[in-house]
Amino acid sequence: MNKKELAQEIQKQMSATGITTKQIEEVITHATDIIREAAITDRVVIHGFGVFRTANRAAKTGRNPQTGEPVQIPARTALTFKSSK
Repeated sequence: MNKKELAQEIQKQMSATGITTKQIEEVITHATDIIREAAITDRVVIHGFGVFRTANRAAKTGRNPQTGEPVQIPARTALTFKSSK
């Protein structure tokens, strides 16, 4: 499911409110931006849904799938998600 499909599903369930799919997409975009920014400094817990946080990924050597040659992959910070039970 992508953002547009999620917005359409939310709009179906909230059709009586008169909120458009476009407005719901904007809310989803703002919410993900806020989560991304907040997770940089701390973890973000949404009870009943899961936990967002950042993880540092070390640099490593990968392989180009077409040529098989080694490729250096730089270190990076990634946003991770763990769902609640």
